[in-house]
Amino acid sequence: MFLFRNPAAVLTNARLEFFPTLQLVWIILLAASVFSIIGGILHAEALAQAVRTAGDQMVTATNKIGGPLGEAFAKVAEYYTNTKAKGPGEVVLQVLLMVAASPLYHLLMGLLQWLGLRLLGLLGVKSCKTAELGRTVIAGMLGHALMVAFVCPATLLVPESVAFQSATFMLYVVGAVLYCRIMGGALRVNPWVVFGSAVLLYVVATCCCGCGIGVLVGALATR
Repeated sequence: MFLFRNPAAVLTNARLEFFPTLQLVWIILLAASVFSIIGGILHAEALAQAVRTAGDQMVTATNKIGGPLGEAFAKVAEYYTNTKAKGPGEVVLQVLLMVAASPLYHLLMGLLQWLGLRLLGLLGVKSCKTAELGRTVIAGMLGHALMVAFVCPATLLVPESVAFQSATFMLYVVGAVLYCRIMGGALRVNPWVVFGSAVLLYVVATCCCGCGIGVLVGALATR
């Protein structure tokens, strides 16, 4: 609990080794998965309907896309539109498989966070110029897993409902604040700097083409 109240005091001098952190991430996600399992069982049909609705919307979009790409999207859309409600066993298996594989996703988020910090360093923010790749990625993995865990209780609510959307938004904001504080404590930078680097990277990724991102990654990695 002290990690939630004062992340800087816990993480500033912590070694943050990969395998102990990975085990902690799995424990956090397993604990949070209880909400996802209960919500998935209680709202199985509503979840299936939400997926079918997304599939219908994808079908409309794919009608405007031709060629092989359009065909690929059409197959995915067809799979979504034929989604059926999952039984309790299927829900449990799906959630546990997601928990087992999710550290890879959280590692990727940590890498992207490092790129954002290094980008701020290139723009003159001194505290970001020495961001260590390993420490940033491991802290990002922990922080992002905690942020996701904070949102999981919202899955107890009916999908697509106003209550679900409101709870998801509020829990995400709380989780994002905790994430920035964890990263700030682990890297000895201001949490607002962490937030700014994430926003900046998002803007760059949105505005630049794939080739431009590749050049940016290469430039940051070699500095």
